[in-house]
Amino acid sequence: MQKNKKAIIVISSVFFAGLIIVFIISRSVNALFLIAEGLDRPSRAYYILMERIYRLSSNKKIADEIWGYIENNKNAHLHNLYIHVLGITNADIPTGSLIKLYSQCQHDMNRRSTVSKIIDAMGLLGNERFVPFLETLLRDHDKLQVQATKYAIVRSLYLITGNRYAYINDLGKETRLQVSEELSEARNVIADTKGRSRNIREMLVLDRLYRPPGW
Repeated sequence: MQKNKKAIIVISSVFFAGLIIVFIISRSVNALFLIAEGLDRPSRAYYILMERIYRLSSNKKIADEIWGYIENNKNAHLHNLYIHVLGITNADIPTGSLIKLYSQCQHDMNRRSTVSKIIDAMGLLGNERFVPFLETLLRDHDKLQVQATKYAIVRSLYLITGNRYAYINDLGKETRLQVSEELSEARNVIADTKGRSRNIREMLVLDRLYRPPGW
């Protein structure tokens, strides 16, 4: 009987300790980012975790902390996720600072994968001040050796302006951005959320734009 009581006490202690750990992790954005970075993509676990990250990162204090990590080049292995989340949540990022970050990443071989994320974030933020910069990247794409596709650039321009820009595709032919239902819905969310924070439904509409088909 005494042994059973001890076993129950031990099991209960482990259970409650586990609950405390889960609670702490679930409220620690950086811990969630680390877990997300290690998950397979696409996967149900990854997208469930990202939804939790979006909810927490919509807090201005946390968004500012994330942007601080990027500006100070801390946790570099998480920068792609950081930038994606800041774009989805409509964080208040200075236009000049994001353009400066683009320039730094474009000329740093170890950070070039971040360039596409920055282009996407510009579109997600919906700030018209990014338009001249994106138009320059599109016009002088080859000359500037832009480390992002022309499609990514015209998609971001559409999200900001609602205009279907023409561009030269991989076959060397001029084409215009094809607007899917998902892209049109994302554009509406961005237009409707200028100057305010986004709710989780709006954030998930934008998130689905970057998921593979069927996810």
